[in-house]
Amino acid sequence: SSSSSSSSSSSSSSSSSSSSQSRGPLFGVSLVTAVQRSRASERLPLCRVFQDAILHIENHGLTREGIYRVPGFRAKLSELKAMYNRGESVRLANYDPETVGMLLKLYLRELPEPLLTRQLGAKFEGVLQYDDTEQRTAVLCAMLRQLPPEHYATLAWLCLHMNHVSLHVSY
Repeated sequence: SSSSSSSSSSSSSSSSSSSSQSRGPLFGVSLVTAVQRSRASERLPLCRVFQDAILHIENHGLTREGIYRVPGFRAKLSELKAMYNRGESVRLANYDPETVGMLLKLYLRELPEPLLTRQLGAKFEGVLQYDDTEQRTAVLCAMLRQLPPEHYATLAWLCLHMNHVSLHVSY
């Protein structure tokens, strides 16, 4: 198997491959651990499987009807998960966007701690008590800054991606 150069972020995500070898599984472990094992880039504390999946869907799946509702191929999903967990080079260009969408959902579902963290989760719910929009926004922003960098970056990417998905929905 061929090895790619460590950082070619300008290349298409669908052909991206793990540049840092995993030292254990990426699924079912904390975001901090997953980023330590397979960091997507030096600039962002994102796990490679998460970033690869988002970029693949951004490039190849946004125009697909129900990208996160239509199921992909379960056998391919298991194959992808196993490849990422073994630290193998993964070419998402070989997979349909629906299967990659299932991979992203599985990755997030198997996180042992919520993106907003257990510690801050109840506080985030408390933001709804503020009637004033500016005050609610200020409190929410202050709480987001308390998230670990891996959680913050993942949440930011996920929100931006979901916004992109919603812009391509036809009603």
